[in-house]
Amino acid sequence: MGFALPAAIGAKNRVSLTRKVWVVAGDGGFQMTAGGVVDRRAEELDLNIAVVNNGNLGMVPAVAGIFSNEKNYQSTPLLSPDFVKLDGGARDSRTRRRQTF
Repeated sequence: MGFALPAAIGAKNRVSLTRKVWVVAGDGGFQMTAGGVVDRRAEELDLNIAVVNNGNLGMVPAVAGIFSNEKNYQSTPLLSPDFVKLDGGARDSRTRRRQTF
């Protein structure tokens, strides 16, 4: 959790400056590494970022399912910032549909 943005920055900066690189991350994982947005702007790296904003940490029920046979999962709700404003000047193509699990 929280690996997509740093991995994409490394891939874009060191592997291929000409190829498109996508970051696809959940809102929890993205928030863990959101400081990488500053690096992306400073290095002027052209990254495509898609944040799945479902308002929960997805690893919590996944790990609970591994260690427990019970199905009474608890979620970890998140309050997310406006990710478009966080990136400063990003193109906003978010959808308004929200689905929680």
